[in-house]
Parts: sequence; C-alpha cells; structure tokens
Amino acid sequence: MGLIEQVIEKLNAAGLRAEESYPGRPIPYLQGVAAAVSLEEADLAEKTATVAVTVMAPAGMGGGACRAPAATAAQVLEALGGVWKQGPCALDGKGDFYQVKVSAVFSGEAAEAGWAGAPVGFTVQQENTVLTHAVRFTLTQQQDPESGLTLEASPITFEMEEQFAPGEPETALSSQNFVLRIRRPSSLEILHGCRWVGIRRTDTLTGLRQVRTGSAAGRSMANTIN
Repeated sequence: MGLIEQVIEKLNAAGLRAEESYPGRPIPYLQGVAAAVSLEEADLAEKTATVAVTVMAPAGMGGGACRAPAATAAQVLEALGGVWKQGPCALDGKGDFYQVKVSAVFSGEAAEAGWAGAPVGFTVQQENTVLTHAVRFTLTQQQDPESGLTLEASPITFEMEEQFAPGEPETALSSQNFVLRIRRPSSLEILHGCRWVGIRRTDTLTGLRQVRTGSAAGRSMANTIN
C-alpha cells in the first residue's frame, strides 16, 4: 500500500473522513469536517516525499472545528514516520469553509512508499496496483498551434501496452473512475477520473501483447525535484 493510501486509511480509521486530493478536483462534500490528502512534493534524488493533509470544516461550524481533526492528522503523519508542521486556520478564498494544512516530510523507505520512484524508465500505477507488465505509455492532448501550449480543456486520451510471458495471467483492473500515476525518474504525472475504453490483444511467440486505451477527466504534475 502506498503512503497516500496509508494516510487515508488511518485517518478514516481515526474517525476523520479523508480522501485523495489533486489540483483541479472539486470538493465533493463538506457537510461536516473532512480531510484532503495529497502528495505535495517528491524529491527523487534525496528520497523524500512531502504529504499534505488539509483539514476542512464548513464556515458555519467555526474555525475551532478544525482543531481536534488537525491534531489527529498530525498524530497519523508522525506515526507513519513523518516530520510534520501545521499551518494556520483560515477561511478559504470564497469564505465557504475553514481549512488547516498539516504537512509532513518522509524519508527513506517511507518516502519510497509515497512515490515508488524507478531509477530508469517509468512505472504506471492504477490506484494501489503497480502495472509491472507495462512497456509503453502514450498520452495525447491537443496543443495550441500558435503557442504550442497544451489546451487544458481538451480531451485526454492514453494508451498503455503490456507484455506477458507465455502462460502468465493478465492483470485484472477496474474499468472506470480510477486514478493513474505515471512515475518517471524526474516527474510524477497524475491522471484522474480515468476509465478504460478499449483493449486489443495479440498472441505472439513470446507471449501476449495487450494494448489498453483509456480517457481521463484531468491531469496534473506533482512538484518534483531532480
């Protein structure tokens, strides 16, 4: 289980509703106190990872409603080996809710559980499963023909090729509403709102060649350091 998943599991076990967060994701609920967990920074060279837990409470509950949950977040992060710090309690930009960010730096094996960096090439991870048979991953998104910049609102499609040795079973994967993480030596790309829309299988003398196609609702890059 990855570090983000461990934090979310322990927060929920402690009674604090938590789920993964990433840039551009809308807040799905705030009828009570909740926490958004995200990978804030990954330093692949130093093998450190910074995880942020943002505790939120509806404005009507007052800022004090974040105090005990923020302490719970700090305890969870410390128990998992993180060195944590807590920011101030403040209203969000629209005044809809109070929020407190508790962040922690992890190092060594704990950090590797956070980013699972590979020394060369890339890895593809769907939720908690690393797709070890992936040999190629291609993402397509439109660009502005004049500036060359990616059009963020344009559709995102991707294709992943996997190779399996003769007799080796293929990986069973959920087909919709999942998160993909593509980790490279110097970057972490996150695709959310994903679904697999097609699959093509080819039997060869060296085994099964499988190509999956999919789409994503959005993408973001974690703040990585070479």
